[in-house]
Amino acid sequence: MRMTDLAERVLVSPSGMTRAVAWLEREGLVGRERDSGDGRSFIVELTPDGLDRLREAQVTHHACVRELLFDGVGPDDLRRLAACLDRDI
Repeated sequence: MRMTDLAERVLVSPSGMTRAVAWLEREGLVGRERDSGDGRSFIVELTPDGLDRLREAQVTHHACVRELLFDGVGPDDLRRLAACLDRDI
């Protein structure tokens, strides 16, 4: 993904994204190279280690979402919520 697009998606400034990507690159979690279509931009992609780290983080993230969102919801409420979310709008 282009760094400018990534910065917009995660709501940080371009300079903030540059610092974050530089750190992730030093950690071996992302790689970046110049965009062949636009020599001013960089393309950032996850390395295999970065993808592994993301998958590890997803496990924790999903567990937290389940705990915070669903632990206080009973089976009947879950069925109603699912029905609402399944509706075509």
